[in-house]
Amino acid sequence: MPQEVDAFLADASPQAYDKVVDRLLADPRYGERWARYWLDTAGYADSEGVLEEDRIRPNAWRYRDYVIRSLNADKPYDRFLREQIAGDEMVDYRAAAKWTPEIDEALTATGFLRTAVDATRDDFNEHQFTEYQYRMLNDTETILVSSTLGITLQCARCHNHKYEPFSQRDYYRVQAILSGAIRPRGKLLPTNRRQIVAATAADQQHAKEVDTQVETVLKSLEQAENSLVAAYRLKALDVKLLTVQEADRALLAQAARIDEAKRTPEQKALAAKYKPLLETTADALAASYPDFKQNRAEIQAQRSAEEKKRIALVELRALYDQDAAPQPTPLLIRGEWTRPGDTVEPGIPVVLDDPRHRFTVPPPATGAVSTGRRRALAEWIVRPGNPLTARVIVNRVWAHHFGVGLVPTVENFGRSGMPPTNQPLLDWLAVTFAADSQWQSTGQRVNRPGPSIDPLTHQPIDYSLGWSLKRLHRLIITSAAYRQSSVYRDDPARIDPDNKLLWRQRSRRLEAEAIRDSMLAAAGTLDPNMYGEPVAEEARASGEIVPVGEEKGGRRSIYLLVRRSKPVTLLNTFDAPVMETNCTRRITSTTATQALALMNSGFIAAQSQRFAERITKEGGESIPSRIETAYRLAFNRKPGAKELAAAESFLRAQAVRYAASGKKAAESQAAALADLCQALLSANEFVYVD
Repeated sequence: MPQEVDAFLADASPQAYDKVVDRLLADPRYGERWARYWLDTAGYADSEGVLEEDRIRPNAWRYRDYVIRSLNADKPYDRFLREQIAGDEMVDYRAAAKWTPEIDEALTATGFLRTAVDATRDDFNEHQFTEYQYRMLNDTETILVSSTLGITLQCARCHNHKYEPFSQRDYYRVQAILSGAIRPRGKLLPTNRRQIVAATAADQQHAKEVDTQVETVLKSLEQAENSLVAAYRLKALDVKLLTVQEADRALLAQAARIDEAKRTPEQKALAAKYKPLLETTADALAASYPDFKQNRAEIQAQRSAEEKKRIALVELRALYDQDAAPQPTPLLIRGEWTRPGDTVEPGIPVVLDDPRHRFTVPPPATGAVSTGRRRALAEWIVRPGNPLTARVIVNRVWAHHFGVGLVPTVENFGRSGMPPTNQPLLDWLAVTFAADSQWQSTGQRVNRPGPSIDPLTHQPIDYSLGWSLKRLHRLIITSAAYRQSSVYRDDPARIDPDNKLLWRQRSRRLEAEAIRDSMLAAAGTLDPNMYGEPVAEEARASGEIVPVGEEKGGRRSIYLLVRRSKPVTLLNTFDAPVMETNCTRRITSTTATQALALMNSGFIAAQSQRFAERITKEGGESIPSRIETAYRLAFNRKPGAKELAAAESFLRAQAVRYAASGKKAAESQAAALADLCQALLSANEFVYVD
């Protein structure tokens, strides 16, 4: 925002840049911004997928909020992964005497392993259920290994990997780790019933007792209201009998006082003939009889008060082991679930197993209700000797800051991926990132980067990051490499035309969500509220899918409903992924439809109008002052002399055009200003970081 730019420019201290970095890392919007990247890799969506119905997942958003909160709290990355892979095995939620925030957080975190497409339903037969469960299991394994380890293990589902040292047996050994929770050949347990009630057993029992009492009272109130309505219907009928044929009056009055099932055929025929008289609506009775209206209102008030006594327990879309003795996991011949082969034991790819410290799963203790397999996997993934975990995440963070990772194929660290452009730097960042964890695990710092001297303070700098993502961000964005200009230079371009050695910063387009959020921020219509249920979507006659109420403004895009079958059109146009499995690396396209969307989108037109209204309030009375305000809000800079002259000329000419169409002077000027605002929001400078 302009005020932040002014404050930075006014700060003459050597630490001015570092202060901005620290302020932005401490801002709650940091978690919202960076959660979007993790949710991509986790395959997050708010709907089940596959079937045409594409049911909404009522509680999926709680996992999204968990990610935002964890990143804002700078939760160590190793703990972040442990919770998501095995949070249910890290807390004894079944026997807990009190439901603590720690239990709630650990269970919500396992929503990471519930993001895959899952359309299993109560009305499926066993054959359908098994097939869809296997699909979900395969996708879950892909999400798990690609997001944490950066390997293409999914290619070994049907046969040994063609390029990497992964066997088909490796694939199903990892699948066996998940079999405690996901059992394609187990009992029918559809997605809507695989939830955890966020309450202790005692709390659940108390809620059940209270709700039973409430139901009893509500039933009696319903009976009382029905009796009241029935009595006054008879009262109303006695008045209206004068409008009935004299021959039918007595028999109709008698039929009205008899239960429908006990009426004679003659009475039933008569009741059908005079149905409107017998079934006077409660609202009509209330209009005719004040005492009925009062008595009914009292009953409804009692009912409302009783409803409030219900104890609504939250359900978490979590992953948990069904018991400690899952069925053996078969290797599937050619990957076909109908062709089970030899069984395999839970394990990890052999090539990644350290012969000095073999991966093992401790046998479940007597009376255990969980296999412990996922916890063993989580501990292996984050242990210091794992060659991939730290490298994968530092490479992914690097890619977001520089546009390309040190390993360009961020999802593939294998032979079939691209080699690192700077292996020593990648290794140094990985060791630095996990340095404190290594010291805690081994009692000594392994390959710990030595401290260097800060040239400004002349104090030693300890780069050990202890799995802190915020400290990793700070290390990268305060580096000379990150702070370079993107200006092109001939000499280094001839040596390194692809900029692999980072002799300049890369110009990058904002992601779809950041483009939309920036428009809302510039227009002053961005809703700052955090967390909670997603914003619903609607389809327009044009075929566009838009958030409900988007013209007025809106929440940040991370809070929009992510429906697999109906992605928000504007975000989809700017390469937001349609979540099928997960998205480890977004594409960045440049298409004519993007320019057309910026020109014709109802959302952008509405935000341009609100932007113009903001400028009118904040930019003063003069045209140059308003143009300057618009540029500062859109581009964080003042317009140059040529830009200012061009904008003034545009406003005059555009106002004349609107006046010629019959608009009044004030309306013409406002419409012209809105057009200028739309041009600024559509400019390359607005959607690109240069």
